[in-house]
Amino acid sequence: MIGRGRLRAGAVTGLVLLLYGGVWFLGGLSIADLARHPVGSLYLTPDTEPSNGTPGLLWASFVALFLGPMVHGSARSALAHGWGGTPASVVPLAVFGTSVGTGFCLGAGALWVLAPDPGTDVDGAGRRGVSWGPGEWAAWTAQWWAPLLLLAFVVVRILVIVAASARESHREARAHEVMAGGVCTTGRVIEVSETGTEVGGRPRIRFVVVFTDRGGTDRRVTRYELFDRSCVPQVRDGVTVWFDPEDPDDHDAISVAGVPAMGGGSPAREK
Repeated sequence: MIGRGRLRAGAVTGLVLLLYGGVWFLGGLSIADLARHPVGSLYLTPDTEPSNGTPGLLWASFVALFLGPMVHGSARSALAHGWGGTPASVVPLAVFGTSVGTGFCLGAGALWVLAPDPGTDVDGAGRRGVSWGPGEWAAWTAQWWAPLLLLAFVVVRILVIVAASARESHREARAHEVMAGGVCTTGRVIEVSETGTEVGGRPRIRFVVVFTDRGGTDRRVTRYELFDRSCVPQVRDGVTVWFDPEDPDDHDAISVAGVPAMGGGSPAREK
């Protein structure tokens, strides 16, 4: 039963990702169609450039803009349920970049008007004009470098997400290790400020906690957490702090709990 459930969940996730990729493939095609006239006018003479009419694939833009965010949410939910938070962020991003880039490249190759003699202006009568400059070459080659630029951005973004996830995993492992074998002491909140960010109506609050290590030295640690507006932490609130006595400055190993809005015991970590 468990195997069938996982197989069913995997199939649903695959279908959702396939739909998500198809929606953004249409989006890439529509972008290529929308760019057909403005890009062509940069490397073609006025009498050979494509007409400036309503793009035939304009409808695909609305499909992508309307369905894309909806399917994105479903894809993230399905991936998060079966694979965790990092794949839920990385896989849809990879599918988005690949689909849009592929759609744009294929659409440009099929829809854009070819230059009669790449590198030289040629009018409708076949007469040669001046040689192309950087602008003409950039427009003519956009069908290749534009999707590659998008894919490069996606790869960099994925690497950033993976690195952040690895750091958070290390942070959580250290925090649990210290909570199990470190030193537990009391601390107090000495600073509270809003960051200006909200998630689901809950503000992200920056608060600073001070505690004293075994050597009698006061240590400070800064944390960021989401709180309900009705129970934002206050200066002088008491908290419980776990830290590594061998390295009290290791903020990744420090856990803070006991702030009332955090449920009276769930650890806070720097984010």
